[in-house]
Amino acid sequence: MKTNNSPKTDIRSVEKRKGSTRSSIQRKITFWAGLCLTLVSLILIAYSVITLRQRSIESSTREAAAIAEANAKSVKSQLDLPNYTAHTLGASLGAVKDPGIPVSMSREEANGILRKVLVENPSLLGTFTLWEPNAFDGLDARYVRAVAHDNTGRFIPYWVRGDDGIIHTEALTQVVIPSLGDWYSLSRNTKQELTIAPIFRRIQGQEVPTASFIIPIVQDDIFYGVAGVDAPLGFVQELVDNINLFDGSANAVLFTDTGTIIAVRQKPAMTGLTASAIYEDFDKIQHQLGISFTRLSPDGKYLQIFSPIDLSEAEGAAGHWVMGLIIPFEKITAPATNAAIRQTIISMGLIVITLILLWFLAGQIVRPVKVLTDAANAVSQGQWNVTAEVHSNDETEVLANAFNSMTSQLQNIFNTLEQRVADRTRDLEIVAEVGTATATILESKRLLQEVVDLTKERFNLYHSHIYLVDEGGNNLVLAAGAGEPGRIMVAEGRSIPLHREQSLVARAARERKGVTVNDVTQALDFLPNPLLPDTRAELAVPMIVGGNVIGVFDIQSEEVGRFTDADVNIQTTMATQLSTSIQNVRSFEQSRKQAELETMVNAIGQRIQRTTSIEETLQTAIRELGLAVSATRVKASITRGDGLDASQN
Repeated sequence: MKTNNSPKTDIRSVEKRKGSTRSSIQRKITFWAGLCLTLVSLILIAYSVITLRQRSIESSTREAAAIAEANAKSVKSQLDLPNYTAHTLGASLGAVKDPGIPVSMSREEANGILRKVLVENPSLLGTFTLWEPNAFDGLDARYVRAVAHDNTGRFIPYWVRGDDGIIHTEALTQVVIPSLGDWYSLSRNTKQELTIAPIFRRIQGQEVPTASFIIPIVQDDIFYGVAGVDAPLGFVQELVDNINLFDGSANAVLFTDTGTIIAVRQKPAMTGLTASAIYEDFDKIQHQLGISFTRLSPDGKYLQIFSPIDLSEAEGAAGHWVMGLIIPFEKITAPATNAAIRQTIISMGLIVITLILLWFLAGQIVRPVKVLTDAANAVSQGQWNVTAEVHSNDETEVLANAFNSMTSQLQNIFNTLEQRVADRTRDLEIVAEVGTATATILESKRLLQEVVDLTKERFNLYHSHIYLVDEGGNNLVLAAGAGEPGRIMVAEGRSIPLHREQSLVARAARERKGVTVNDVTQALDFLPNPLLPDTRAELAVPMIVGGNVIGVFDIQSEEVGRFTDADVNIQTTMATQLSTSIQNVRSFEQSRKQAELETMVNAIGQRIQRTTSIEETLQTAIRELGLAVSATRVKASITRGDGLDASQN
């Protein structure tokens, strides 16, 4: 170790610089951590404000929509009685035109029904029925200028409560005037139910808004007339007046889908005006009024909610009303704005306090950093047993413990590296041993059998075998297998189609790379073998020569997780070496058989030369030619690797 002979002043200078460095780190930590904290806080505040504002809008929208829907249902429920009564009148009076109902009714009886309904329902203002000329009973001429008839005798009675509450009847002569009777023409043309509102009637000295519920009388698609009732709408104004949202700043409107205002909160004088007086772009939203929806007003200052009221359950019935709410947008977002201001003030205060705490915390962090630095320097010099002693009860201590754990693991890695190198060397030596043992073997079957037996024994495997590609290139034929199971499978002539999905061997050949399955019970393409019931892991590598797959070298183990990437590399090396050996043996066998065939052909030629006659020459040639054909078959068989001997034909 080099001795430091610097004077004390130099030591103090160094310590002063170190102190300055620590202060600098402390400032950096405080600055950057504070900056990040501030940015994160601002982002969170902005996100919180946006989220809170959105939730406030959504909550208020849901609440307002629920109120609009509830009031719409309330309006509908109070209109159900006159609506139901109108349907009942239409059904009762229309029965006279139903050929399936044997009933007849006089005009006096019909008037009796209208009057009785009005008497028994005090909430109604009037009941009526209007028939086409001579449509009721064909007796219009008999009732010319009669009570509740016009000068043609048409049946058009209207029973109504007078200003004094007394019920009387009169003729609905206004239907013959187009400008006043358009509702009747509409009912006749559409043959659909109608609700007309508001209609102002003077009752007890006051103009009272009413609604008319009109039911067409139709039989076999022929229009005969209408029946209906009139009901007061005073409850509607009271209902919208009682809607109190956002301290009374919200407005409520009930109007028809055609744009006629029925009631406006605290503004009864607007009844009967057009909806465009409130909704300036009413013509753009009119087509949407059949469903509930929410939107911002064109100027963006109001949230507008619309909830339709279907006055009739009949399919295709014309006309409906709409309950609308208009809420100032600033009232909806006011709680979110106030909350955002409070949150911002609180967050800024917390940031200041946190920065102060960060300053002191940074000072605590800097001190153990030097300990870790010294330990890291020692490790870099090869001192693996060094330990960083840090006891700060914070993340720095966790870091020191992680550092100590890392150095321990590195020490173990270096200690075991030698063993792993030794294992790798041993595997390569086994490959070399197998290559040496088979280098002098010049017979295919013996070569393959020697390889699978040595591989199983030296690598301590459960089983190994070799498949070769047949001449057609469509199947993998088992050529050699270790032990008794291998002998049995070879004798059975086992083969696997290359295209078979449920085969790791076929997949290795198709993909031209090693295939490893360390738990065959989880592999969908594993092909179970009853002769090898204990197989738990399998590794198959292709044997490739000159870019062509000639077979697959397959090894198996009874241990789950037995094979690693290193095993794939080793067995690939083995397969490459084996492929070359097989190719060499095949070439040798082919050359030998070619030589034998040439010798045989020469012998045939010599025998033919020794013949004395043409007939004997032909017989000799035919006999020897048969032997040559047999020899050619032997050659072809050897080339395919079938292992045929000279005794086979």
